[in-house]
Amino acid sequence: MKKYLYLLAAALLLSVGTLAAGHLRVNGAREKMDIRETVLAGDPAAAAGLSVTCHTRDWDGHLLWDTAFTPGGAEQAETVFRLSGAGEEEPFRWSDSVQLEQTSDSFNMRGRNFNLDDQSNPYYLMRPVRDVASRTAAGEARTETVRLADYYESYPIALNTASRKYPNSSIDVYSGESAWLGEYFKVKVDETLVRVVTVEKDGAGQVVSISMDIGQKDTNCGGSLVGRGVITEQGIFLIAESVDVSGNPDGRLTCRDGPGVHLIRYREDREDESFESYVDLFEPRLFYPTGDGRALELAVSPDESELLLYTQEDGKLVLTVLDPATGEVLQRLDLLEQAVGNWGISVIEGDGLYLAVTELDRFSLVSRESGRYEQVLTGTLDMEGEEQSVFGYDPALAWDGERMAVATAGRYTDADIRAAVWDESGLCFLGAYRCGLARDPCLLSYPYARMPLSLAFAGR
Repeated sequence: MKKYLYLLAAALLLSVGTLAAGHLRVNGAREKMDIRETVLAGDPAAAAGLSVTCHTRDWDGHLLWDTAFTPGGAEQAETVFRLSGAGEEEPFRWSDSVQLEQTSDSFNMRGRNFNLDDQSNPYYLMRPVRDVASRTAAGEARTETVRLADYYESYPIALNTASRKYPNSSIDVYSGESAWLGEYFKVKVDETLVRVVTVEKDGAGQVVSISMDIGQKDTNCGGSLVGRGVITEQGIFLIAESVDVSGNPDGRLTCRDGPGVHLIRYREDREDESFESYVDLFEPRLFYPTGDGRALELAVSPDESELLLYTQEDGKLVLTVLDPATGEVLQRLDLLEQAVGNWGISVIEGDGLYLAVTELDRFSLVSRESGRYEQVLTGTLDMEGEEQSVFGYDPALAWDGERMAVATAGRYTDADIRAAVWDESGLCFLGAYRCGLARDPCLLSYPYARMPLSLAFAGR
């Protein structure tokens, strides 16, 4: 009995010690959530009043940190630590996506029981592969150079959309199955385009390897179809263009109703909430024509009352605000002169702010106030290479009437946080920040992750 009591007492002491060690480890982790700053450009004083808050959690949501700091004052970073016994779910992050793509003419696959029909391989050009396979003997690898125009007049294309708010508008359709798609959007196959096709069969005559590539002598690399858009209660809005390997529009894409913003509506007479009943796939139409303008990017206001269309017109970057219900032009703004390169622009959104960044490293910040949009700041990034990682994973955006701030945190804690500030004179501050978790190899033995940053100027 005494032996049992001794063992029980020892176990109790061990448990208390373990709890104490765990307490110290958790509190140590909390204390180590300090921030170390490296100034990469400019003066931290130029970011006065800017608050950056990073949100860090362990993978199971038991340990959670919210750490706020200011550039130039990172040593005074303040952390609010929370311990959740049950574990908090990671906040759901979702960006609706709309993609219009042409079928790939470059691929390499190995396997067994290949099905070479188009329906089984909607994202690859299978007709030339089937043709070469028909002349490939068992145990042989056969290579032929083929002209794609002998098999296709236009590329098969695929439309993929995904939405959290409107899940029934999430579709995955292929022109081989849905003829309307290939009839509305036609991407011409260049008459001179050739590809090298290789098919390998095993001794039993089964296809075990297929490939299609450009080949060494072919200087015509073809191009791609770039399609993007937004999803609203009105339907799926999309813009599209075909480009060459340098990103230049190449004119291969023709749309039945002409270039511009296209709309796939939801059915008004739908009988249920199924995809087939919900999305009116057979009646796409031109919602807003762009004429000779090049449609670059499409965004939607948070309340879905306005579509924001960025175009390139006569060398200018132009923003057109549209009513998504009627197509009426609500506002037009000329933004930048001679600022758009081949690959167009990217747009970062944040609380009534829209930052357009061009391939030529020019930017335009537009702010929505009192129901109107106004360009409030333009300039150049004044950044090179790795410095531009400030526009990386889920960037945050802030504006105080004179200064623009952008910040981003890597998905995982071993990546630096980056923050940058611009004013009318250009880039005035760029800093990199590393938190305690990233510097502690013991803590990194367990996975931690970051949520998107919060960013704000004092008084805004």
